[in-house]
Amino acid sequence: MGGLFFWGTAGGQTKASSGYTFQFIQKHSARLVQSLIKKGNPFVSRPGGPARFRFYDSVLLHVLKNGLVPGDKVFTDLFKKKPQRVLRF
Repeated sequence: MGGLFFWGTAGGQTKASSGYTFQFIQKHSARLVQSLIKKGNPFVSRPGGPARFRFYDSVLLHVLKNGLVPGDKVFTDLFKKKPQRVLRF
């Protein structure tokens, strides 16, 4: 598929547990530009981020998908004590 680039969710820049995409699109776009400048093409590997964050995302999604804890309780408890810490994640 020459000349076709996927952005946002289709391009893999959405954080699985939160749906947050904007910041990841900005980082991905910067990496594409740097690749164009350095290599003459926009092809970059998909960033994975720290493994622990992918693990945290997968645990949260597993809990929600399988109804191990109701979603409203999970998110209420997450934001109850230190919301700034959750938002930083």
